[in-house]
Amino acid sequence: MRQFYTLQQEPDSKTWAHSCCDEHKYDFLRDNLYKQPLEYPYMYEMINGVFKDYTGTDTHPIFSKKFRDIINEFVPKDKLEWIHLKVKDKDGTIKDAYYPRFIPKPHMFDVLNEELTVLTDHGHLMVPRLSAQKTKDKHFIRLFENQLYDYVSEDLKKAIQKAKLTGVKFKKVKMYP
Repeated sequence: MRQFYTLQQEPDSKTWAHSCCDEHKYDFLRDNLYKQPLEYPYMYEMINGVFKDYTGTDTHPIFSKKFRDIINEFVPKDKLEWIHLKVKDKDGTIKDAYYPRFIPKPHMFDVLNEELTVLTDHGHLMVPRLSAQKTKDKHFIRLFENQLYDYVSEDLKKAIQKAKLTGVKFKKVKMYP
């Protein structure tokens, strides 16, 4: 059976970025991601440490160019585009960062076992259950109904580990029919 892993920020990492200006902060979970330009106009600033390949922010993890390029090797170009962000390290260095946006916007049941997934009374995702059948041609999955879940296939996980990307750890996910 095909295996997936959730992406998680390293537990010992206190590294995260935040939008430099509250009036310009964009919540990629709650606002319409698909109305955002591919060049995000506001700067993110590092709170602690330096920008890593997988870095948390106020609301969502962002990816380095190196991480983006590895994902692009596994996901067709017509299925994923990247919002380009800028991140300022504590020393003032500006780095490129990216936020993925699927084309078209996926629905959670495109990859979940509908019978076993647990939803709240309001229809929000509570306990996702990935379907081995529905994910057989996928390598990178992002679910964001009311919470954010990033999943990578075993093959993509191995490529990430081989590239020695920083800031990321993996947790094995139980798969369902």
